[in-house]
Amino acid sequence: MKELYANAFGCADPQCKAPLYRLNSDETRTLNSRVAHICSRRENGPRWDPVMSPEENRAVGNLLLMCIPHSYEVDDPQRVHLYSIEVLRSWKEQQLAEYDRTRRGWQLTDAEAEEVIRESYTAEVIIQGDTINLGGQGGQAPSAGGAGGSAIGRSAIGGKGGPGGPVTINLGGTPGAAPGAGGGGAAGIDPESALLWRGPGRTPTVGQHEYLGMDSQAGGDTTFQMPKEMSSCAQEAAKVHWRAREFGQLVTPSQCLRCCLPIA
Repeated sequence: MKELYANAFGCADPQCKAPLYRLNSDETRTLNSRVAHICSRRENGPRWDPVMSPEENRAVGNLLLMCIPHSYEVDDPQRVHLYSIEVLRSWKEQQLAEYDRTRRGWQLTDAEAEEVIRESYTAEVIIQGDTINLGGQGGQAPSAGGAGGSAIGRSAIGGKGGPGGPVTINLGGTPGAAPGAGGGGAAGIDPESALLWRGPGRTPTVGQHEYLGMDSQAGGDTTFQMPKEMSSCAQEAAKVHWRAREFGQLVTPSQCLRCCLPIA
């Protein structure tokens, strides 16, 4: 990187007079350039040469110093056809000839060389697919906040995630779902718990905080009624079948256990 800047003063575009560094009034200087590749450093990029080795691709001969706008323009997909390999190599030769004539270049410090690398070799984002979701995903749990949005581009800033909503705590048990099933027991929370109190008014969320959880009522009796039109044998088989289920088994007798006749 230091070698590149030591042998060039301005943008490689012959029509551009921009210096590689802009001098400030306080005698400091600001980077005004980027390192461009004559042949792209990645496959399918601008002017990609499949025959060129990785070492040749990174070599000084394949690198060109340009002002910031022109470094982007030579790789613009809409204009890349105007900047062939031959054109950019010709610019490279003219840039070196200008240095030989004027002996003007830029001596970089280690920090300045690192800045050039950081600004010129930013991470590339290759996007494949029909849908790009940059928005943050909404909260998945009840009252959860949403995620922040993504950003693409050096100056882009993603949005902040949404705040979580109020949390509701239900202390009451739910009724039994099946006929005769017992209901759920009521819950209890410590009055000083952060889950119970919310906001400066110290108002309980839901339920009575003074009491511990209360037991639910017991489940009711389970009854089994036989249809009137069933025969006595069929009724007996149904009873046996029902009792077997209570013990975790599934038994359907094929004959009456009382008279041993086949059950229709």
